[in-house]
Amino acid sequence: MATQQAEVVYTLNIGNGEWVVEDGGDEGQTLPGERRPFEVTLHNARTSPTSFDKEGFFLLPHETQVTDFYDEQQVTNTYYKEVEQLLLNNIPSAKQIHIFDHTRRSSSKEIQKKYGIRPSAGNVHGDYTPQSGINRIRTLFPTEADELLKKKYYIVNVWRPSVGVAESFPLAFIDSQTTEVEDYLNLKRIEKNRVGEIQQIKPSPRHMWYFYPNMQRNEVAIFKTFDSTEGKKTVPHTAASLLPAVANPPPRESIEIRAVVFLE
Repeated sequence: MATQQAEVVYTLNIGNGEWVVEDGGDEGQTLPGERRPFEVTLHNARTSPTSFDKEGFFLLPHETQVTDFYDEQQVTNTYYKEVEQLLLNNIPSAKQIHIFDHTRRSSSKEIQKKYGIRPSAGNVHGDYTPQSGINRIRTLFPTEADELLKKKYYIVNVWRPSVGVAESFPLAFIDSQTTEVEDYLNLKRIEKNRVGEIQQIKPSPRHMWYFYPNMQRNEVAIFKTFDSTEGKKTVPHTAASLLPAVANPPPRESIEIRAVVFLE
């Protein structure tokens, strides 16, 4: 399979540009502005390999010692160390890794409720704006930030299925080389104790979409969510709805690690 049709949700406008998040648990229900689904063609990145430096994302095989990704101790004590080594070995010029959080998601409302986790991200977005990528460093390293911000760094996401195979709602990416600055809409995200910024993405016929069909538990997708050398553009991504939909698939369950990668 070289291509796959899918539906993704793009943003047409962001209204007043302020997203007030309810208790940190709002996954888009109160997003301001207007969005609607568009049909796109996903290219099979297994048969058209991508790279971190060009498109901004790539796939790696990765065996883990973690037996249960819902076990917090296994994730923080074992998986964090595995991911740190994985990034040092596979991100060009990586010198220092700082993992700062992880997120579990599922397409199943029952699993979301059982574990208190988040749904799959349902609209095309970028995780950081040019300013919030800098603010993240200031938040993580308040006393060292001025010196660290003189260095080149990436913020990356390491995503994998946590149970079984991701047959439905695969994570899909736009080749960042096919985006323009005007495609990115900076949205203020207002929580009770924090104000941040994310990016919503406008539709464009230029966008080239990719995915890794049927990702396995022993595979990881690594993608760039901020690049200090070209902070204006991230890798837009979303959970895509395949067309036609997969019949009776198992729930999509995933875990993602977020990390800062400082370069030599």
